[in-house]
Amino acid sequence: MRKNYCPFCGAYRETFLIPKKETFNVKGESVAITCRVSVCGKCKRDVFDEEIDEKNLQLAYNEYRKRHELLFPKEIKKIRKKYGLGQRTLGRLLGWGEITVNRYEQGCIQDNAHNYILELINDPKNMLRLYEKKKHLLSSNARISLLKAIDKLISGCPDIMDIKVKTIRDDKRKYDWTSTGGRNECKEGILLFGDKSEFSRGLEVV
Repeated sequence: MRKNYCPFCGAYRETFLIPKKETFNVKGESVAITCRVSVCGKCKRDVFDEEIDEKNLQLAYNEYRKRHELLFPKEIKKIRKKYGLGQRTLGRLLGWGEITVNRYEQGCIQDNAHNYILELINDPKNMLRLYEKKKHLLSSNARISLLKAIDKLISGCPDIMDIKVKTIRDDKRKYDWTSTGGRNECKEGILLFGDKSEFSRGLEVV
């Protein structure tokens, strides 16, 4: 039991929750769900409960996401986290507003275009292509961190070519490499893939 203000009784009353079918307007579309409604324990009428109403709205949003095959907030956050990116950094890479990713992760519904982009970068090979075009927007440390994450995700793919590189220079930092058993390992730095023509622009193989 919890207490809420009942406008019919004109006082704070203990309330309880009951299941009820309701229809929400989500992006101009009617979405019917079975939600929970707060009811006054005395007059048995529906009363406003901000927390419960917010949860009901998210249930309606989730139904809309299922209907239109959109990513859920947790899925968007998982994509961002696997690359080790902050919300603003990912937004900057995608050319979105600084708080756009935050809004999506907090429960706002992304449009179809943004959803398509998020699904694309879920594939690390597509994220690498995005990095190639937008790396100038990142700090040196952010570039290194993102490349490490991309390689970690992509290095297990069967079509990756083995390479033997002695030194890679990026932003005047040198990383020494060794190659063992057909798999490249490094003492420190970024693990890349492909032959020299496939290396990220801005990295020099020497």
